[in-house]
Amino acid sequence: ALLAASGRKAAPGVVRLTPPPGVSGSVSTKTKGIAMTTKEQIAALEAARAAKAARMGEIMQLAAKEGRSTDEKEGEEFDGLQAEIAVADRDLKRLRELERLNVSQVTAVTDGVTTTERAAVAFGAGARVALNVKLEPGIKFARMAMAVARAKYLQKEGRFMAPDEIYRQEKRWMDTAPDVHLAMKAAVNANDSTTAAGASEWAYAQNIESEFIEYLRPRTLLGRISGWRSVPFNVRVGGMDGGATGYWVGQGSAIPASRPTSTSVSLGIAKVAGLCVISKELAMLSSPSAEIMIRNDLARALQQKSDTSLIDPNSGGTTNVQPASLTYGVTARQASGTDYAAFKADWKSMTSNFYSNNITLDGAVIVMKEELAEALSLMVTSLGNPQFPGMTATGGTLMGRPVLVSQVLDTSGSPDYDNLLVLIQPGEVFLADDGAASVEASDQVSIEMVDSSSQKSTATATGASLVSMFQTESIAIKAVRHVNWTKARSAAVQLIRSAAYV
Repeated sequence: ALLAASGRKAAPGVVRLTPPPGVSGSVSTKTKGIAMTTKEQIAALEAARAAKAARMGEIMQLAAKEGRSTDEKEGEEFDGLQAEIAVADRDLKRLRELERLNVSQVTAVTDGVTTTERAAVAFGAGARVALNVKLEPGIKFARMAMAVARAKYLQKEGRFMAPDEIYRQEKRWMDTAPDVHLAMKAAVNANDSTTAAGASEWAYAQNIESEFIEYLRPRTLLGRISGWRSVPFNVRVGGMDGGATGYWVGQGSAIPASRPTSTSVSLGIAKVAGLCVISKELAMLSSPSAEIMIRNDLARALQQKSDTSLIDPNSGGTTNVQPASLTYGVTARQASGTDYAAFKADWKSMTSNFYSNNITLDGAVIVMKEELAEALSLMVTSLGNPQFPGMTATGGTLMGRPVLVSQVLDTSGSPDYDNLLVLIQPGEVFLADDGAASVEASDQVSIEMVDSSSQKSTATATGASLVSMFQTESIAIKAVRHVNWTKARSAAVQLIRSAAYV
């Protein structure tokens, strides 16, 4: 079935399809000198049908040219050709359906492997078929990082191998994700912008980097909140902080003038990055557990920093380095109590600023810690019914708005901002996000292994706790994501602090 679907002739003998590790089942199909594939049969039938139709046209044209009707012999030939074409049409319909079924059958027997992503790379008796397996998001990116790291390790030993060659020699990697190999080749081979093949290869690298972002996004507040106003980097965007006012006007009366407040912003390129140091022994491993560990560690580093920077009211940002948090500069409302009546009063107080600035709650989201979400989910009425039936410890809905929980709201050392309940209207927040991530590795550097490095390339600085990757037989792997944000309107975010509802 696979040979027929690919348009290749099947040689006599037995063709075995051996699924890659982690995919159960196998297929063995015998072929006995099949002369034509399904695709070739379709082509032959279409050619024969076209010839018959042309002959029918010749018969009718000859009779018309001589100004007569078809004679008995011509009529019999015409009717016979018409009948043959009808049979050919039925066979063509059957063959096309068979071709479709062949492809679907191959997809079914490989237990979830999508053959249409990348067709078989080898055919013949006993040949293994390499297929793209649907891996967990971010695994391809982690494998790329491990191949780059391993290339650095081998280089130290005097063995020079490109990362794409290292990846190609890993049988399990190539069997389950050969497209990563293409991406890594594209990263080292020069191409120009006018070469179609070069452009398509670069698309693979972008897809794999984007795959890491797609793994990272659902774990960050930036990815879990929908409705941001997307803007490009370094483009000035105009907005309205306060709107104009309309009036009812009587006949002959002057129309009152109002003055809207305008704003403009330009989001420069900012980046959030994570640095992960691993031993070379770990880099030499190719087990799934090693891949998952590297992927999770890189993702966790980027997630924690971006989420904290997005919400922490103490984070005023740094010009040309880090954006201010969405809550920075927002007047926090102190929780008025701990019971339902207090919550209701606090909620009305918080949303009043939305309404007074003509900001709708439609599309707004609430962010809080898990502890606060659980406490709200346990609040009950005097009859013992849940006060907020849509709430759980992991989120849900509160006052009709979706709730996202995140532990980054644990602002330790800032009691004024403990136990936050944050209301965000993402439609009033500009977000610039290139949707990709880059990865690099090195074993020839010294890393300042602290969470607040003083190193910089634009000025002389003395680092502390420098650790040599060369001396310690380690490899530093770096992941970088470019993202920036700012509020389009200052009232787009409201918050309550010291919320301890029970």
